[in-house]
Amino acid sequence: MRVELQEISKVIMGQSPKGESYNEDGIGLPLLNGAADYKGNIFKPKKHTSEPTRVAQKGDILLGIRATIGNFAFSDSEYCIGRGVAAIRVDEKKAHKGYILKCVERELSRIIHRATGSTIKGIKKEDLTEMKLNLPPLDQQKKIAAILDAADAYRQKTKALIEKYDELTQSLFLDMFGDPVTNPKGWEIKTIGDCFNVKGGKRLPKGSKYETTVTKHAYIRVKDFMANGLDTSDIKYISEEIHDKISRYIISSNDVYISIAGTIGLSGYVPESLSGANLTENAAKLIPKEAIEFRKEYLSFYLNSDYAQQNIKSKTMAVGVPKLALFRIQELPYINAPINVQDIFVRRVQAIESQKAQAQASLSQAEDLFNSLLQRAFKGELTN
Repeated sequence: MRVELQEISKVIMGQSPKGESYNEDGIGLPLLNGAADYKGNIFKPKKHTSEPTRVAQKGDILLGIRATIGNFAFSDSEYCIGRGVAAIRVDEKKAHKGYILKCVERELSRIIHRATGSTIKGIKKEDLTEMKLNLPPLDQQKKIAAILDAADAYRQKTKALIEKYDELTQSLFLDMFGDPVTNPKGWEIKTIGDCFNVKGGKRLPKGSKYETTVTKHAYIRVKDFMANGLDTSDIKYISEEIHDKISRYIISSNDVYISIAGTIGLSGYVPESLSGANLTENAAKLIPKEAIEFRKEYLSFYLNSDYAQQNIKSKTMAVGVPKLALFRIQELPYINAPINVQDIFVRRVQAIESQKAQAQASLSQAEDLFNSLLQRAFKGELTN
């Protein structure tokens, strides 16, 4: 049987209360203004409001509907919900909450997928109320929800393990090099400009198009950047002719890049397989001066550290599209740690990354399992 969501639940769209009702004294109800105020079953509202408008009850399904779309959770208490959140109050005589959450999550992902090429800024009420769902008998809904919950728990545990590996690397950095602010180990402090030349990338010539097949000339964009590396799943390529026009703006595997427009300060390095790629105009590369000894893994991690990011933020022009001028990068402080210490750090990070890679492979398997079960669930195959 197919039903609309409004037939089995009440949909409550958030509405922001008056600004003067906000407080940090715990007066009134905690306020969930958007998906950033909760993650999973962890709720961290920053404000309370003494004049709540729309209220979510304990057990309601919460989802982000503006900016961050999704972020599903069951409410653990009573909250005032702002414009960035909606609540779904399921009639439990008609439907199982866990099953409906999975249904809504699946259908919303379809809405977002259908909008490829455009920017979804928010979910409208009718997107939810008129959403059509498969509704098997209640006992089957409970069985499907239990199977999907078990698969999802495995997936979430693997994600948490990957986060722990990232935290471990951060702890390793602080353990080996100390807090850069106080510099307890007395490392030599220089500037980036003392040790590296900074050179910006290049915009593609007007009217240029990417190649439809893979060539040897990659064009690295900010959207490909990840901390300490690249996401190579969607690398674009350019023709020999275009490459020749901007060949002075290539990046080698020993250069470290940093984003300088839009998303600021994300740093990493390219793998050997992409050495010689062309670099976007929204990034710069750090080219070592002859006298400097360094390891790209150390420099990349250093630039992504909280200490360096705070310095980068202080030098970013925030009017309009955020930008970081090249000369500002040269002014950034740089801890010139001894090369033998950098080498030890790199070896330990590589060991951690090896374990992390295994966890990521497990996560990929967990995602495949969950998606397979999800497809089978909504075909009615999990209850046979």
